[in-house]
Amino acid sequence: MVHLKVEEEEPNNAKRKREEADEMEDASSSDSSSSSPSSGSDDDSEEEDLNRHKKMKVIEQSKHPQGSESPHASGINVSADLSLAHEALAFFTTLKPGNADMTHTWATTLFNLKLLLNRLSNRDARTDKPTAEVTSQALEAAVTAFSKLERTAEVTEQVRALLAALNDACLKNEVLRVVFYRVRDELESLEMSNPRTALETSGMVLSFKELVDKIASLPSTEKPSRILEALDVIHHVMVEDPHCTRQAEARYSADVVKYWISAIPFQHELGKAYETYASSFAEYSTKIAGRTNQVGWKRLADKLHKLIRRRRKQTKITSCVPPTLSKATTRKRDQLMAINAEATQWRDGNFTLDQLKKNIKGLGEIVSYQAKDWDFLADVNVRLCVNKLIRCSHMIPKEEQREKYLKTLKRWKKKIAAYQELIKRK
Repeated sequence: MVHLKVEEEEPNNAKRKREEADEMEDASSSDSSSSSPSSGSDDDSEEEDLNRHKKMKVIEQSKHPQGSESPHASGINVSADLSLAHEALAFFTTLKPGNADMTHTWATTLFNLKLLLNRLSNRDARTDKPTAEVTSQALEAAVTAFSKLERTAEVTEQVRALLAALNDACLKNEVLRVVFYRVRDELESLEMSNPRTALETSGMVLSFKELVDKIASLPSTEKPSRILEALDVIHHVMVEDPHCTRQAEARYSADVVKYWISAIPFQHELGKAYETYASSFAEYSTKIAGRTNQVGWKRLADKLHKLIRRRRKQTKITSCVPPTLSKATTRKRDQLMAINAEATQWRDGNFTLDQLKKNIKGLGEIVSYQAKDWDFLADVNVRLCVNKLIRCSHMIPKEEQREKYLKTLKRWKKKIAAYQELIKRK
């Protein structure tokens, strides 16, 4: 009687093949003898059946190429994946940001989630529904955890990487599209709600400082347009800084704006922009830690408002809109201001695609409008409006639509920049 170890497979070994051939002959011989009326007792028959069963398993295993996953091994992998999904779910639901070990475990758990998504996409999710469902729950918990973190460049990149892995898995496996439908929407919303990354915020801070230096060297007639641009930039910095990591820059801007209000010839549009800045500064102060700090910043915002009111009384207000503007030009200019105001409100992504499309179309009408009484390319509000709509267009989830609008807006931006550069050289 021959005893074999079923677990050991050597399909490429010539000796093993000869042994299997001999075993098949033995099995055939055993079948013949067991069918004879003069065969042994029932115990012998049971032992031969057991032997035959083992031999058939050896033969069946020899049919699988090396490295293929047997049903038993597949079951083990599924069980391991389910355990991995439960670990990820437990981590994100019990996450404590202050934990010293959080950073390493966070990175490891995110890696495991992406690994699970890759494995699930390569097998039939119908046969592994428990793992897919627990993975979905873990992803939802991850979205909740992400929403509580400071939106640094690293965190933003992690969100994008996880969303890319999820989209890739859903693309490969149609079943996963159904299982992950809700969490996929949640992750996309989270990615869209991210500020345009901390790197871009740093770029805006640098842009503000460069504008401040440039304004100091410009003649008085050119200062107002640049001040409007600088105020818009620092406004976005404060709005996109929920954790007040840019306190120093915000406080510095208050001193700069206070000087502009006092020293630069006061104009109607500048007055409105100053008031918007002072309100943003007051709102920013409510996010600062510590009651004493909040009171100090709020007091400074109130002083800015008082200074603006006093300057209005002291200065003869001159409107930026010439009184000789035609009705058609006035309508176009009012349309521009309305688009500008809406685009400012959309900084958090609270707009529909139809609204954005309508305003881009409206701006297109303004850009193509020709009049002797208004040079729109020289108007700083047109440039600000284009920049705001570009920011909004970056929030469109579908790449084809996003690139379509960005292409148009960037063409206008390039045209405006080239024209204003030409004016400077004259």
